[in-house]
Amino acid sequence: MKVEKDGKSYSATLEIRDATVDDAGKYKVIAKNELGESNATIGLNFNTEEPPAQQENVGRPSFTEKPVIRQAADGSSVTFECRLTADPQPSMQWYHKSTLIKESSRHKMSITTESKLKYKASLQIFGIQASDGGEYKAVAKNKNGEGSASINLNIAGDEEEAKEPSGGAPRFPKKPTIRQEGDDLVMACVMEANPMPVITWYHGTKVVTASSRLRIASKETSKDTYLLTLTVSSPTQEDGGNYRCNARNKIGESNANIALNFQASEEPDKAPAGKAPSFTDKPKITSNESGSLITMKCRVRSSSKLDITWHKATEVVRASSRISMRTTPLKDGEYEVVLELKDPTAADGGKYRCTAKNEFGESHANLALNIEPEPEPPAPPAKPPVFVGPPAIRSEPPRAVVMEVRVRSERTVTASWWHGQRAVRHSNRTQITQQEKASIFTLNLRIPEPRPEDAGLYKCSVKNEAGEINANLTLNIEVVPEITPVPADSVVPEMRQQPRVIVIRERRVVIIESRITCVNRPNVQWLHQMRQVTGDSRRSVIVEQVSQVCPGGRLSGTLMVGMFPAPRGEYAVKLEINGASAADRGEYQLVARNEKGEVKSQPVTVSEVFEEEKPKPKGERPQFAAQLKPVTVEEGQSADFACKLAKLDMSTEIIWYRNGIILRETPDVFMSFDGQNVRMSLSSVKKQSSGLYKVVARSEFGASESSCQLTVNEKKPVEKLELDEEKLKPKKKAKEEAEELCAEANDTAGWRSVSVMCEDVAWREP
Repeated sequence: MKVEKDGKSYSATLEIRDATVDDAGKYKVIAKNELGESNATIGLNFNTEEPPAQQENVGRPSFTEKPVIRQAADGSSVTFECRLTADPQPSMQWYHKSTLIKESSRHKMSITTESKLKYKASLQIFGIQASDGGEYKAVAKNKNGEGSASINLNIAGDEEEAKEPSGGAPRFPKKPTIRQEGDDLVMACVMEANPMPVITWYHGTKVVTASSRLRIASKETSKDTYLLTLTVSSPTQEDGGNYRCNARNKIGESNANIALNFQASEEPDKAPAGKAPSFTDKPKITSNESGSLITMKCRVRSSSKLDITWHKATEVVRASSRISMRTTPLKDGEYEVVLELKDPTAADGGKYRCTAKNEFGESHANLALNIEPEPEPPAPPAKPPVFVGPPAIRSEPPRAVVMEVRVRSERTVTASWWHGQRAVRHSNRTQITQQEKASIFTLNLRIPEPRPEDAGLYKCSVKNEAGEINANLTLNIEVVPEITPVPADSVVPEMRQQPRVIVIRERRVVIIESRITCVNRPNVQWLHQMRQVTGDSRRSVIVEQVSQVCPGGRLSGTLMVGMFPAPRGEYAVKLEINGASAADRGEYQLVARNEKGEVKSQPVTVSEVFEEEKPKPKGERPQFAAQLKPVTVEEGQSADFACKLAKLDMSTEIIWYRNGIILRETPDVFMSFDGQNVRMSLSSVKKQSSGLYKVVARSEFGASESSCQLTVNEKKPVEKLELDEEKLKPKKKAKEEAEELCAEANDTAGWRSVSVMCEDVAWREP
């Protein structure tokens, strides 16, 4: 903060560095002297989730992020997702190569609310085909306008590869800022976008046009990042209000909002002589022991008649049976101002302001009263819905079928019905009802005139705020011809469902299941490669009755249209193979018989089996009995490393490293290992050979390592010595010296003695 004097005027400045959203709010500057005080306020607002009020087209849909494509883990579907803002909620349309996409069993569209004015729109496509590739466009519309975003789906071969369009929609990663530079007021926004969007500034609903007072600039600060500024020279009261920076490119658009408010208190041109009231002590808040009475007390000095007003927030506090106020004169023009509050509640908490006013001015004292409310008993945790009995399917005359699910829930539930991947809607053909009695909800799906295409798997999804449960029902529809009734025991078994293979990996079980209909429990037999399968500890045959079909009706999920001569039971026939191995591969066939005949299923192949678990070998990892030791040599010498394993094991793998890099055997690097002793020799080392050397001994049971440091010193130079030439002459050999001695002796002595001497010399010759 700084105050600068300009003649008889003063300029007061408050500068906030690295401003954040927490710095937003209303700021007030108070200037006072011995004659009184004056104040001015200014509002600092950042961009919020709620657009500025009373602006046209502020609720127009705007895509805030690049569209993305997500593929299901099993590859069964692809989902496009877009995020946008709008007010009110927009309607969505999706286009594929300029063709409007309509809701169908393959295309599911939705829009959900993520937060206030923020939405997520999605398009899900099931069963991706090559023709689904190409450009997709999402269009959002409401009463304020429309916005769009595009994304491309590329499909190569049999695999779908979803790619986002290059570039990105504009976004503002930081809050806008307002700063003052001399007589200029600068509003700045940081924006990220690719390609560079079109920038438009708005003041209220009017487009801001560059002029001598208003300067608009865009500067690229880094890759795809720009600084957008609007500079207002010598701002006035008319420049206050809501500003909006709009950025739009081909991928989307975004907005940054700035509120610039100027407020100044109205002061008379000339202040009268005298003193405004002044508070002489810090305001205090006290409470009695029981907490039934709270007292707020201030001391103020005034040279003339004093007028006291209390405010709570923005409302004037008035006397009542619970609130009393008094002003007591003291001495030397000082007064005690008191506000008493009886039986306070949590609603009485908040900010209070005492205003002391006389004919020369006014002063304010602020007090904050915090009252913690008594904790409310926690609400019992909500429970998810639970089923009341199993889901049921029943028929109603004349031809209707009703699927019913009953759940218990303490909270209201919502239910949705699905037929396969298609959502079931209420219509003349599918009637959906929901009833509640004593926290029991009955959910019905009624089909008045069922058709063969209505058969299949139905799912009822029931949820409340605590969770969700799902019920599955299978509806089988048969159109039975009207035939002349025949005795029940004359009916041959009928293959209702061909065999299928189910693999349960967790239990290492392979199940082959089929379904047949028969009046009485049939005799069944499984064939493997045309040979009968005999039950044992690994293989077992299971026959279970799952329903009974009556004339003109159904039981357990099967609707019969027409007449049938006699009740027939439906049986599930299973062959369970525990720990299936390679011997269990091949074709299997089911044969069902009774006294009137037999029926055979189509062959089914079992190809997936489980490998036998091999016992893991037992043993210990290699251990070093002798570790590597540090080595120091001179350049040109050889360096030898040696260590020893605790046990002899030729299967152990030995790996040498230098400074973490594997060493290989070369003419200069010799390695040896005899199962226990580990050696390595480096010939003619150099200075750069220095470093950390490590050997790793590895086996199937683990690994151990040993390391040491190699230091290579520079080779010392050899001094050149000058030698005596006489000493450099070669010495005579011992034999030559002996012959010379013999010759000299012959000249001076007798033959016999010399001969002995020569023989003696010759004998000593090496």
